[in-house]
Amino acid sequence: MNIHLRKFSKGIDIAVIFTKNNTALTKQTKMRAERDYAAFAAGKGHRVTVYVHDIMEIRYVGLNQATVDNSKTVIICKKQKDNLIALIQLFNNKNKFLKYKKVLIVDDEADFASRNYRKSGSRGNLNLEALKTTEQIDDFRCILDYSRYLQVTATPFSLLLQPEGQLNLTNGTTLEPFKPRFISIVPTHDKYIGAKQYFEESKDLDSMYSYLYNGVSPKGMQVLYKSYRPYLTEKGHESPNLFALECAICNYLMSTAVRRIQERKKDARADYHTSAVFHIEISKDKHDWQCELIDSIVDDMKTQFKKKNFSAWLTNCMAIADKYLKDSIEAGEKEGLITVDYPSTDSIYKEIEQMFDKNNINITKVNSDNVIIHLLDQNTGELRLDAAANIFVGGNVLDRGITIQHMLCFFYGRNPTTFQQDTVLQHARMFGARSLEDMAVTRFHTTARIYRAFEMMCEMDDDLRKRIIESKKKGTDIGPIFVGYNTQIKPCAPSKTAVSDINHIKAHQRVLPIGFMSGYKTHIKATIDEIDRLITTSPHYKDQDKEGFFEINKDTVVTIIKLIKKTYLYDAYYQNEDFKNDITHLLCTLEYSLSVAKDKDKLFCWHITNRNMNRLRDNGVFNDSPEGGKVYIDKVRNKATDSPVITLIKQNGKRNVDFRGINLGWNDAEFYWPVLMTQKNIKSAVYTIDNK
Repeated sequence: MNIHLRKFSKGIDIAVIFTKNNTALTKQTKMRAERDYAAFAAGKGHRVTVYVHDIMEIRYVGLNQATVDNSKTVIICKKQKDNLIALIQLFNNKNKFLKYKKVLIVDDEADFASRNYRKSGSRGNLNLEALKTTEQIDDFRCILDYSRYLQVTATPFSLLLQPEGQLNLTNGTTLEPFKPRFISIVPTHDKYIGAKQYFEESKDLDSMYSYLYNGVSPKGMQVLYKSYRPYLTEKGHESPNLFALECAICNYLMSTAVRRIQERKKDARADYHTSAVFHIEISKDKHDWQCELIDSIVDDMKTQFKKKNFSAWLTNCMAIADKYLKDSIEAGEKEGLITVDYPSTDSIYKEIEQMFDKNNINITKVNSDNVIIHLLDQNTGELRLDAAANIFVGGNVLDRGITIQHMLCFFYGRNPTTFQQDTVLQHARMFGARSLEDMAVTRFHTTARIYRAFEMMCEMDDDLRKRIIESKKKGTDIGPIFVGYNTQIKPCAPSKTAVSDINHIKAHQRVLPIGFMSGYKTHIKATIDEIDRLITTSPHYKDQDKEGFFEINKDTVVTIIKLIKKTYLYDAYYQNEDFKNDITHLLCTLEYSLSVAKDKDKLFCWHITNRNMNRLRDNGVFNDSPEGGKVYIDKVRNKATDSPVITLIKQNGKRNVDFRGINLGWNDAEFYWPVLMTQKNIKSAVYTIDNK
């Protein structure tokens, strides 16, 4: 709204806001605009100075010229064929005086629907045409005597990769340039929770954010992709394949109970409502199955709470949730992030029982515009939370723009062969303005593959943001835009643009293998002995500084890393086949880091022995902090200034079977776990991994 006001004060007459092709989001945008401009509307003791319209509401009646001449106008238009036809006809036919006004076009979610092309034919006879929405937006811009086109999005990758200047299409028409002439970064909200908490601070094992991610096995996710009726029975609920889903539901209901109790301590009248989002598939028939399955689990829980007799699966799930919710809240208190206490387990159970007794738990399928429109709060434009606990199951209608308050559970399962960065990041409804008290009990449930994809995309996005900010500080043009991706991650759909298959490197980046299983002692002991020898006989091993770092030759490190790779096991049994290329990524990053370092043949090494870090955390997530936490990571980061640092951590590799019979550890054999830290003074880069 501030953008519109500033432009209105500088002579802009009309603001046209393009929204995503989503009726609910269009309605939400109009409601927000009306709220933002309420001080300029009727009934405020002065004439109306700002009018807000939906294009489909005025397409037949048009606008009064005298009213437009003496006020400011906001028009909301969905990026859809009929809406855009109505907009063009309004300016070009019905009210021709409008096209001589000064118009600000605000393209919200500008990378969605605004830039789409179709290619056909062979390389030598290639036809290029714009899809209908793209042509219509461009046609509207060409009608106007004076216009300024502002693109707004959180995922600008396809926009930054657009061609410069006008684009000539095969049919002889041209499109106006869509690549931004300048870039402005929107300041981060002081309550914003995003990638920093989910993928950076979560690495600190002492942080409350280390509890955010809860791993889901591939099999645990597959049960939600395909209907299997036996899972709906009480006996079916004992299936280990349902354990991750059951834990997510139990954790959510306990989190809700905790927050309700905490809020009532502040205000006895408080009736705190929370939400959970299950975004697993796009197919509507699968949403039916997911709702049915979740409903059966919740109904079973209700029966057990009523009888006060818990089954094995519920006892297990509640015990796990109770432990880690308490741990995360205590961690948040120690960090000074929150000041709320963890309620007693009995009071939490009683709160859940009351929610069941009062039918205060809603499970809602949200997969159409008609449904979501009826769920929108008329004042805020957000999804209403009608019950104490609100579980929303859906797909695309729950992505861009739709905001959901007090989300304590995000269960995500979209698992394509190739992730599209702009689409997936827009699915991340767990990002946004969140209270720290909510964050202490919030959980993100997904598979290791999807989590790693999220993490890598957020790293790429953050680096792009930093480069843009840095270029603005220097007063220089951002220059060529490189949007990194690999064989599993692409910045956007091919219909928007096409880029190379690349990987990302940035300053102070930790690169390490995870998910692997160590080999057996009889198979790897000789290799480990050789690694020991290579390290301890390195020429500068005895010249360690007071922190334990010493210089080591690049060739020695490469040899050691290749030997380490031979000691790792990757197999479907260990559910780690997606991590086979980790060592290759480490070697590629090492090669590039040294190629731009002052000394291209040496780096620093830190040799750590006698470590007992598990392969899995207690919640089933692959461990990715072999150093032991933030203190150790910071120590390496401080050393990695002009040269990279390789940390070679010798683990004792003991088995560690927990109360569930799961081996959280290894195969009772010593092994090495390497972590590479790129230097601070390194220019970000992308690279390609091929079969070599």
